[in-house]
Amino acid sequence: MNLFEIDENAEIRRNVEFLLSTYKYSCPMYRNFGLTAIFIDKPNSRAESIARDEIEQAIKEYEPRAEIDEISFTYENNRLYPIIKLKG
Repeated sequence: MNLFEIDENAEIRRNVEFLLSTYKYSCPMYRNFGLTAIFIDKPNSRAESIARDEIEQAIKEYEPRAEIDEISFTYENNRLYPIIKLKG
């Protein structure tokens, strides 16, 4: 990971990756940053809906330069993995 990106698209991707890999309430002084884990242990369709909504809201709030093109999901060993495609 390069913290001093010259390419704005690479910087945006890095910020989105960090945002989506952070649990809410885990950052001192910035408690609302990240995603909650409320979609864990929900039925697949409900978990996808909750995760999609949280991802969209988090990106809109914390990295507004990112434009979501598509959010899809895949499952491995009964675990939900979001796939986020950004424009640009």
